[in-house]
Amino acid sequence: MVLSTRADFPPPAEAGGFQSVNFGEGMSQKPVSSEAVPKFEDTLNFSKDFNTAAVDLLLLALFVIVPLLGVYLAFVRVEV
Repeated sequence: MVLSTRADFPPPAEAGGFQSVNFGEGMSQKPVSSEAVPKFEDTLNFSKDFNTAAVDLLLLALFVIVPLLGVYLAFVRVEV
């Protein structure tokens, strides 16, 4: 197993300043048409989303309540 050393990482700020990305370089200066930009369509469907969430919540309740019920019944069965 080889551990990383400080030499494996980029030089710190004292070795040449902060490392930053120049976002302006290489970008087009042409104007963009509004028709070229994809339109966002909100496709929320409450009934479909609720049904999906209801199934998940039902499974969560099942996996929590059934073991707790088993622990409770085991506790009640034991005579103290």
